[in-house]
Amino acid sequence: MNKIKVLTILALLVSNVMYSQAPQLNFLGVLEYGNTDLSDIWGYAKCGQEYALLGLESGFSIVDVTDPTNPTELHFIPGVNDIWRDVKTWNDYAYVVNEGGGGLLIVDLSGLPGSIQTYNWSSGGGVNFSTAHNIFIDENGIGYICGANFDGGGVIYLDLNADPINPPVLGRYSAEYVHDLFVRGDTMWVCEVYRGRVRVVDVTDKANETLMGQISTPADAAHNVWLSDDNQFMFTTDETFGGQIAAYDVSDPSDMFLVDTYNSSGSSGAIPHNAFVKGDYLVNSYYTDGVTVVDISNPYNMTEVDIYDTDPGNSGYGFSGCWGVYPYLPSGNIIASDQYEGLFVFGDPNGTPGGGGGSAANVNVDLKVMLEGAYTGGNTMSTNLTDVLPLQHPYSAAPYNYTGTESLTSIPANMVDWVLVEARSGNPSTTGVRTTSTEETKVGILLSNGKIVSTDGASPLLFTTLTAGSDYYFCVRHRNHMDILTADPICLSSNVSFDFTGTTSKAFGSNQLKSSSDGKALMFAGDYDNDGDIQNLDFDLWSFRPAVLNTYDDADGNLDGIIQVTDFDSWYFNRSKISIVEVEF
Repeated sequence: MNKIKVLTILALLVSNVMYSQAPQLNFLGVLEYGNTDLSDIWGYAKCGQEYALLGLESGFSIVDVTDPTNPTELHFIPGVNDIWRDVKTWNDYAYVVNEGGGGLLIVDLSGLPGSIQTYNWSSGGGVNFSTAHNIFIDENGIGYICGANFDGGGVIYLDLNADPINPPVLGRYSAEYVHDLFVRGDTMWVCEVYRGRVRVVDVTDKANETLMGQISTPADAAHNVWLSDDNQFMFTTDETFGGQIAAYDVSDPSDMFLVDTYNSSGSSGAIPHNAFVKGDYLVNSYYTDGVTVVDISNPYNMTEVDIYDTDPGNSGYGFSGCWGVYPYLPSGNIIASDQYEGLFVFGDPNGTPGGGGGSAANVNVDLKVMLEGAYTGGNTMSTNLTDVLPLQHPYSAAPYNYTGTESLTSIPANMVDWVLVEARSGNPSTTGVRTTSTEETKVGILLSNGKIVSTDGASPLLFTTLTAGSDYYFCVRHRNHMDILTADPICLSSNVSFDFTGTTSKAFGSNQLKSSSDGKALMFAGDYDNDGDIQNLDFDLWSFRPAVLNTYDDADGNLDGIIQVTDFDSWYFNRSKISIVEVEF
């Protein structure tokens, strides 16, 4: 052992540690499942709502745990019968694997609590599998499927960022069967359970990995691995009779060493299953001993601080009891799955359930729209106005009265026009009077591919005064097309994305978007007087501007820089189109 590591050990042994508050195992609620066994568990949260994602022997269950005293199943997706189901999430998608068949189940959670959509993936990029033991997803959106019936059960790398429902294959690790793994940055820590070891692999180049080091676990049954937040310590579980949770110094992956081990204080011979780092604590599913919490602020002296037996009818050696635990919900509540007893929710009974709202946040708002007047088919719009577009946005005058000063030094070649985007709070109405409030407004430039971007020509619009965790509707305004509002509220996170062009139902209200011959949803052309409706006043405005060339004018409905009969046609075919009150002035 080198001198630096000796000094590190001494410093940890003699230091006065500042302890953070331990996760609470106060029982809050349980959901029993009766005739089906439970396996793995994960969590998902959005806009103050919290959900448990549960593997069942008979399928996949989504449970609302926002009220931890009353967990309620919202959706169940039946699947092949199998006692192993493991799940992880990336953005608004859950990814579920099992050892019975069907490949990778992908569940779009963005419509919760009301609706979900499901997809399946099992082959592509030289990969073809139907079963797998586990999946891990790193902070960059790379999925790692392990223990599959393909390539010896190694690891399959998937790029979930590129396409969340049909992900490209980035490579494969096939040195050994991998039971579980953990990835942070470009380093992969794999549990090769049949070899009784953890290997550390550099996966910067996922077609050509490099082994950085390896170490055997105390009982040669490496099942699960997790790293401390500072990457200096590794924690493993040996899934065997009397197996231990072990801590290692891994500051040098080529020279790792054991620093401490821990066994539950519950029953003799109990088997640890999965351990997760949460700050200064390990939260563990421990089969017949239930859930345990261990203080790891000094990894050389791991200390149990809490335990809750979810299955008091069984003890000691055995694989019944608590399979999985998830300690990362925004509320601080902990959810756990007991194979026979159901879903458990733990936490501080005096705390506030759910994720709640937040303070003002910087949010990138990525919107896509198509203007009927400029649409040329093939998911693109013409850029005929580039020679006449103003460098300063056109929305400072009535009825918009926008006070921002956004401008350009030159017109991008792929720019269609300027647009205005409003973030709205409240619940919109289709009749009566407007019931939403504009919280923040931005001007953007509309590109030929439909993207609305900032004046740098590439970045999404940046909103800076909205509240994190709150719901907002977004209104898109254009100077001679009928304005639109998002059909549903969007929960504010670091990034907001909404595509109006998919279907006409993407806009709030009835028939507020027009379907093109190739199936794209377009904003209606012909609102020349900017009042939100298309009617005789718009015709009057056009009729006083006949045959004007090379112009940037609201009466130019097809955005070709000329006022002529084609602009009459833009108005004529949409005449008598009435917008919802929420977008009228």
